[in-house]
Amino acid sequence: MSIFRSPLIVLMLTLISFLTTAQDQPSFINLVIGTYSKQSSEGIYTTKLDLSTGIFTPAKLAFKSKDPTYLTISKKRVIYAALREKKGVLKALSIDKEGQFTFLSQQKVWGNDPCYLSLSHNEQFIASANYNGGNVSIFKLSPTGELLTAPTILHHAGQSLHPKRQTSPHPHWVKWSPHDENTLYVIDLGTDKVMKYNFDYSTGDVSKGRVAFSSSPGNGPRHLVFHPTKKIAYILNELSSTIDLVNIETDGSFSLVNQASTLPKGYAEHNQAAHIAISNTGKYLYASNRGLNSIAVFNLDENGEMALAGNVETGGDWPRFFKLFDEYGLLLIANKKSNNITGFKVQEDGNLLKTSHQLTIDQPTFIEEY
Repeated sequence: MSIFRSPLIVLMLTLISFLTTAQDQPSFINLVIGTYSKQSSEGIYTTKLDLSTGIFTPAKLAFKSKDPTYLTISKKRVIYAALREKKGVLKALSIDKEGQFTFLSQQKVWGNDPCYLSLSHNEQFIASANYNGGNVSIFKLSPTGELLTAPTILHHAGQSLHPKRQTSPHPHWVKWSPHDENTLYVIDLGTDKVMKYNFDYSTGDVSKGRVAFSSSPGNGPRHLVFHPTKKIAYILNELSSTIDLVNIETDGSFSLVNQASTLPKGYAEHNQAAHIAISNTGKYLYASNRGLNSIAVFNLDENGEMALAGNVETGGDWPRFFKLFDEYGLLLIANKKSNNITGFKVQEDGNLLKTSHQLTIDQPTFIEEY
């Protein structure tokens, strides 16, 4: 009989595997938090989350700034912060081994209210979607992460049906394609369009944009996630509280497969969908509802088709952003109006189980590990 069939050997191998996994898993993680500065918040904060207990340390001010509503972090531990200072500013901050933040550089984005940032695949460029500027800014980065020059500007034009939110263009999301590093996508809530640009890394030049996808008038597309293994994507529509499943065609354009609501049947109160994330396995999709104040949980079949499994209350008001940490089995929600971050354990079936701990912080808008 093979020794690998011995119950004792199997038990020993299982124990070794468990101990190795436990050693690989950190006991806590460092989190950086973006905020609105309309109340007592003063900028970018940090906290530590104990993974065994779910307890947060008190939020600590890491860098004083106005409305750092969205952040992104490079592999070189440079944090880029989209700020509403002087209408719109992008700042680069370094993080040392002790977790101290140091100013590196800044540039105007030449567009009001930057709301989303994305690094290029080689991290030599960064793009900013400027909601009230009607444009996107692309900056060249130095080898150490500084913002080198004034940006290349992509101007949008147009409008759509909503009498207040769609009288002009409002770029709300920007990202380089995972399928073609020379393709840059921009979602425009104000025009109900997803724009596609060809990007030249050697020069930083950007082609004239073309429409990759037209959402139904009045949908107000806001954010997008790509499926981890299939050439499909999910577009979250803020104004209609729906998600469009789209195929990604060979030319980089999108074609609609179907649409699903983020709301339970019969819900008729005001709601604005905010953020979307997909599990690394491609089996579960999550979207936040502001109004219903929930996370919509979708099961995805082998073709990526969506089935709403249910809505989970966030434990707060106005979930503008949430962060899915697949590797830790966690989902953290930034509830802007209730001034708290709540934690949920991600179950094996994709559902969410609320923990008993939360972090109190004024108007949180962004969460990430650093």
